[in-house]
Amino acid sequence: MYQKKMELINRRGQKIAAEIFVPGQEGEEKKYPTVIFSHGFGGNYRLLHHHGPGYAEAGIVCMFFDFCGGGMDSLSQGSMRAMTIPTEQADLEDVIKFTKDLPYVDGENFFLQGESMGGFVTAHLLGQKELPVKGQILWYPAFVIPDDSQKRFDMDRYDLGGLVLSADYNETAMNINIFEEIKATRVPTLLIHGDRDELVPIAYSRRAHELYPNSEFIVLSEAGHGFEGEDSQRARQESINFILKHVAGEGRDQEC
Repeated sequence: MYQKKMELINRRGQKIAAEIFVPGQEGEEKKYPTVIFSHGFGGNYRLLHHHGPGYAEAGIVCMFFDFCGGGMDSLSQGSMRAMTIPTEQADLEDVIKFTKDLPYVDGENFFLQGESMGGFVTAHLLGQKELPVKGQILWYPAFVIPDDSQKRFDMDRYDLGGLVLSADYNETAMNINIFEEIKATRVPTLLIHGDRDELVPIAYSRRAHELYPNSEFIVLSEAGHGFEGEDSQRARQESINFILKHVAGEGRDQEC
């Protein structure tokens, strides 16, 4: 198992910083199932890359990256005042294209994963476009974003968590009908959400589970927004299990 730090350029000419964990040894001519893991609002990939070794040890390539303008400590270029859901979607599409061309990536077994706003962006992308993706994994996905954006727009507010956003952020986000997109999404989906989440009420994930044509829903008792300790370990293992199961061609629809 090893990791690589790399940079790619998005369609706006900005640098995207990334880190990828790859099973096996350098120079091996082998392709592995692959997942791209998108971070949440105001975050960065370094808050998530501790999960990388677990994926690699399970035989899965795991790509982490920073959205442009996605957080104050982002290693990618771009300002948070220029960041919107569409810019993050475009970044994710650029990362997908880049990752699929890597020699050790199995494009036939390709997955997307996201936490919070990264989960929203992932779900939004797959609700809009049919991509060669085998499944998606969403940790406490922020399906509340359109409702919250509408509230801020009505109050003429452009700040979130003490961070100033552009007017375009609210205006683009509040017009996304994410639940209609969810109904049109065909890829298998794993939702994992804590029942003590105060930022994104679990009711949003319950509704998504009801609307996704093919989904699993795991509730972590007493977990909040952002998993820690045993909750983090369980979420990672459930995600790995989901990937390996669908690589093997299985699937189910249930709530755990």
